[in-house]
Amino acid sequence: MVSAPGTHKEAHGGHFDRHNNIKRENATLVMLVRYNIPPQTRDSPTPRGLVLGIGVDVRNRELRDALRSMRQIEDRFNFQFHYPWVFLNDEPFTQEFRLLTAGMASGEVEYGLIDKDQWSTPSWIDTEEAQTAMEEMVRKDVIYGGSVSYRYLTPHTPNPFHPCPALANCSRHMCRYNSGFFFRHPLMMKYAWYWRVEPDIDFYCTIPYDPFTLMREQEKVYSFVISLPEYHETIPTLWDTTKQFCRENPEFVAKNNSLNFIVDDEKGWDGDYNGCHFWSNFEIASLEFWRGEAYMKYFEYLDKAGGFYYERWGDAPVHTPSNVALVFALLCSAFEICWITANLVGA
Repeated sequence: MVSAPGTHKEAHGGHFDRHNNIKRENATLVMLVRYNIPPQTRDSPTPRGLVLGIGVDVRNRELRDALRSMRQIEDRFNFQFHYPWVFLNDEPFTQEFRLLTAGMASGEVEYGLIDKDQWSTPSWIDTEEAQTAMEEMVRKDVIYGGSVSYRYLTPHTPNPFHPCPALANCSRHMCRYNSGFFFRHPLMMKYAWYWRVEPDIDFYCTIPYDPFTLMREQEKVYSFVISLPEYHETIPTLWDTTKQFCRENPEFVAKNNSLNFIVDDEKGWDGDYNGCHFWSNFEIASLEFWRGEAYMKYFEYLDKAGGFYYERWGDAPVHTPSNVALVFALLCSAFEICWITANLVGA
């Protein structure tokens, strides 16, 4: 871990940077990465590259994109607060990665290894059924239908539908991990808030306030930049599964929820999901909400249903206030969702 000088925790859970005389929230910037080489190139002299969520391109360009994202956030925001960075990976980070990212950060930097049990196919998944479903989506030309970057079935059987079958030997469980595990990683447990960072993003102007403080003071739990319709072919049973969960667990449904945001014409529970979901590529949210009983039971319910593998449930539809899985739209009140001004961020 690389520590910023003059930093200590206070009893209230926040931080005070003595060197800069700045108080900050108990929050972190987090990036999930895959920083390894596929098996067929491990012995080649090709430099390792950074692969975030996709695991297909292993060129140095990916590392540059990640560092560029850090530079953007440091220059536009974090130079004022020196929030820490947490990097998570399913393989040990290289010395190159540690040196370059630590050198870019203005605050503490920590590197965590993902538990293999959380980055593998759960025992209750029928891998043959999942493979058949993936093949069917490929035949129907469903977007990312055969992408091993979202899902991966078994750690030893190449996926013949992927353009580079050898890559199928690497586990691809990003969406499931983002939906139910990253906030429980030991490095994340000391934090109350997080800001998800993606590679190759742009911030067009300096952010003159602390969004963590804004959310805490205004009692928000989730913030987003953009909401778009999801591809229904990737989540055909997610809404029905969510409604069934709510019927079985009515105590978790917020009274002042955002149901009318995801169901048109005020049809409520009788209506169809309209596809609206908040892109989770950018999100600032409460870690305490994810760890709470309502969301944990919801995630476990979805996980047992198997839609991460039998369909193509992404963490955006599951993890955000929208989309059929509607965590926030149903489990949180409308007051607790915050829109971050769109002209600050680009991708």
